[in-house]
Amino acid sequence: MSTISKRDQIWGNLRDPEYRKQTIDEHINVGLAFQIRGLRIRQKLSQAKLAALLGDKSKQPLISEWEYPNYGKYTLKTLRALAK
Repeated sequence: MSTISKRDQIWGNLRDPEYRKQTIDEHINVGLAFQIRGLRIRQKLSQAKLAALLGDKSKQPLISEWEYPNYGKYTLKTLRALAK
């Protein structure tokens, strides 16, 4: 009877290109969401205040979506605006 370690199972799964793509996408999306929220909080900004700084107070619901780990629709334009 052979037992496969969790580590070996993960490496085996990562050999599958689709699994690897999904894993990487999820890691990036979760990381971005937490970074956006963390940086906003560190700057002591509400979502509404950040929206105003981005030039459109009506973007507050969108900022809420950006901070949601399963959002996954970030554009380079969005990330550049936030970085500024």
